[in-house]
Amino acid sequence: MGTISLSGQFLRSAAAKHFVLLSYKGALPGKAEADAEFFHASCFVFAMEGIWFLATAGHVISQIEKAVDAGALVFDFVLHDQLAGKDFPIGVPIEFDPKAWLTLDMDDAGFDYAVYAIPELVARNLHAGGIEPIREEGWGAFPYSQYPHWLLIGIPSESKKSIGTGFLLNLTLIPLTESLHPPSTLAKLANRVFAKIRTQPGKDTVEIDDVEGMSGGPVFGVQLVEKEVRYWLIGIQSGFYTNERVVTFLPMTNFLGGLREVIKKIRSEIESGKASA
Repeated sequence: MGTISLSGQFLRSAAAKHFVLLSYKGALPGKAEADAEFFHASCFVFAMEGIWFLATAGHVISQIEKAVDAGALVFDFVLHDQLAGKDFPIGVPIEFDPKAWLTLDMDDAGFDYAVYAIPELVARNLHAGGIEPIREEGWGAFPYSQYPHWLLIGIPSESKKSIGTGFLLNLTLIPLTESLHPPSTLAKLANRVFAKIRTQPGKDTVEIDDVEGMSGGPVFGVQLVEKEVRYWLIGIQSGFYTNERVVTFLPMTNFLGGLREVIKKIRSEIESGKASA
């Protein structure tokens, strides 16, 4: 939460410490591991009630689960923390079990969230790699219009380039401006914030045509406080209207508050059970 600039410096000094890339390999039903392709998803880490959580868009996890149910082969799930500054050669492997995720993927209701309680050993490895979770003081509050700048962070699929036997992907910062819902929507969809991609001539290092791959990336609200630039988590990227260059993100404020109450309730019930045993 220190002094930063709204540029690549913000990406390196602030956002990259919270961002994690989830990668995995997948092969279509009937195909072998040798035929598997590389996939990735944008994620971020936050902390609540002493627990580290990994967050991404609900449809990201739902799509993986549907592929598995259809007979696809998915494996080699890895969390990559190299962008946080430690530059470890490999990421942190994790076991993938859809049932271990709290996934809310209900488009009509405006829910597109997925969170995973990170095992302690994995959290320690991520921390050693430079990852810092977004803590409660970094949660944004309504109205989001109080933040003069909105910044979307993620890795667009179009940035992927083959390098030998691996891939190079670019962590990207996209400034956003609050927008009305685009004409291509019949009505304003529930629980969504619409924002137009804002280009910065002379500052942007990449021109984004499609934000595919950025689903699940965090949206930060940024403002000047006592001569310091401060930032808060306000949303999770969910959708994109290509022709209008408008993204949608879902507010994190109510979701995080609700999740915290669920955790407290579960802990209270566990403690009550221990007391009566």
